[in-house]
Amino acid sequence: MSDFPDPLKFKDNLSRRFTEKLNSFNIRSPYPVIINKEKGAYLYDIDGNKYADFHLNHGSAIAGHNHKTLTRFIKNGISAGTESGMMNKFHTRLIATISEYFRFKSVSFYNCISSAVAGLLSGLPAGTIGCTSNYLSDILKTAGAANSGIAIRDNDYGVLFYEPLDFDNNLEPVDPMGYRAKVRIAVENRTAFRDGVGLMVKPENTDFSICGNILANGMDCAAVMSASRETPMGELIPVYKTIAINETLKFYKRHGLGAKEWNRIPARHIAAQKGSIFILKPPVDTAELMKHGVFLSGRIGFLSTEHTYHDIRRLSHALDSLSGTE
Repeated sequence: MSDFPDPLKFKDNLSRRFTEKLNSFNIRSPYPVIINKEKGAYLYDIDGNKYADFHLNHGSAIAGHNHKTLTRFIKNGISAGTESGMMNKFHTRLIATISEYFRFKSVSFYNCISSAVAGLLSGLPAGTIGCTSNYLSDILKTAGAANSGIAIRDNDYGVLFYEPLDFDNNLEPVDPMGYRAKVRIAVENRTAFRDGVGLMVKPENTDFSICGNILANGMDCAAVMSASRETPMGELIPVYKTIAINETLKFYKRHGLGAKEWNRIPARHIAAQKGSIFILKPPVDTAELMKHGVFLSGRIGFLSTEHTYHDIRRLSHALDSLSGTE
């Protein structure tokens, strides 16, 4: 039976053995753990350790992992079909639902965010691509955007990818007009639904908006929207993803996610908190934090609707212990 680990008796023997075997096939992970299952705000590894998850797949699992209601819809969707290639009746329902959140002239759907970025770039004039965070830089590289890099304000760019918040500067708002760019694209894979209803940047205030797998509570998918321009053709996503996005958006609205009062992380630990996003003061060692039953990578953390006061307290105690203030 899984339980939170004792940092003095932490065991990860099975995870290490499995990791070594997978590494021999060039299958690598940045995290030193092999997950057995995910549920609610928690991860469970094959060594019997339980972790309060504050990473949440870069914040996309905002309703927690494997949510009972959403999982039921996904299972029903899989039974209806798993292949792409044809339109399905749920596309019209999805357009109706997504219209309740966002104002747009056109919208395209994709199976993942890197496909959405690649598809969007294929329809834009060639030029230098700038972005405002390392997270976006990694997405652009995965999408095959070789001529991309972190944007500098004095340079000219054909396309600028930006997030509404500066994750490297205590969640300060990002002003896209401060960069010289012909096309500006807001990416809300980490910010949508986290400090209000829908997107932080309204589609009418940017050329394009991209929202990734937070649309389906962590499942790979993406939508490209524009209030003023035509979006690319997109991909015909399978039935189960169409249902997953539709039901997740309805779930967010039904549970008043935009008006939720999120728990606060103790001020001594954080440089900033905006809604359900927080930035720790010093970065933490992920492996050491996991010995205390907490999973968080770097300084950036996210809350889900499943986190409790006890999870916040566990995080706080772990940070106190690692900083020597407990």
